[in-house]
Amino acid sequence: MSYLVYLYNEIPKDALDLNRVAVYLGKQRPSIQIEVRGSFIAHFVSSKLITGLAAAWNSELSEERGAGLTPAQRLDYERRAHLDPREISPQVIYNGFELQELLQEQIPRSETSSRQLHLILTPRLPVTKGEAEGRHHARTALCGQPSLVSSSGLVEAPARPAEYYLLRHLYQNLGQEMPEAEVSARFGGQFLTYHDPRLTDVILGYLLQAITYYFFGEGFCSDPRCRLYNAHRQQEMLAAQLEPPEFCSRHQLLFNQKLL
Repeated sequence: MSYLVYLYNEIPKDALDLNRVAVYLGKQRPSIQIEVRGSFIAHFVSSKLITGLAAAWNSELSEERGAGLTPAQRLDYERRAHLDPREISPQVIYNGFELQELLQEQIPRSETSSRQLHLILTPRLPVTKGEAEGRHHARTALCGQPSLVSSSGLVEAPARPAEYYLLRHLYQNLGQEMPEAEVSARFGGQFLTYHDPRLTDVILGYLLQAITYYFFGEGFCSDPRCRLYNAHRQQEMLAAQLEPPEFCSRHQLLFNQKLL
């Protein structure tokens, strides 16, 4: 039984080894065929798509992060980001499900079977609102058709050590940003950062999460030693993705039976 993954990427080449991602999926899961297509936005570009991207911004959160642009400025931003994904800024926040639905509308029906998955790697930062507390939460990934894995989400969604937030708050009370040199000195290696050399390794696990969810209906794993574990903290995420074993025994058996 074979499966087809259309792999798209907007993450800059100096931050992600896309060839290594494709090779990993192809070698470790030989029943999955990988078709690399570049940027999803560039592949399906239309004026309606660009307009939809600008409309999918979360205005309040983007403004809080210094990206409070007018509708015309948002359109200009999305046009520039389509031509050069390096223009994409983590200051721009998207309503996650609205973004996912917009991208889904671009996919032709001939490419939406249960054995075809569109998998998008992007620096765009999606958020969703929790039903219980009504707060927005950054997302590492949105599974489904298409599935999105966000490099910005991997950096910002899982919680950093409590000491980091305490120190940042102290600097904010002084009207200052915490210096990167101090962040590195105090917390070096404890959490993923932008342009982190570990990004490719971490992303591999989230790609597998999206693949197993869509093809086999598998949710997140409860075993913190498995790459399919739903980590809420940076320490948990790095341990699950970078330390052995690769999978828990149940998911290793799943891959052996259904993917090999």
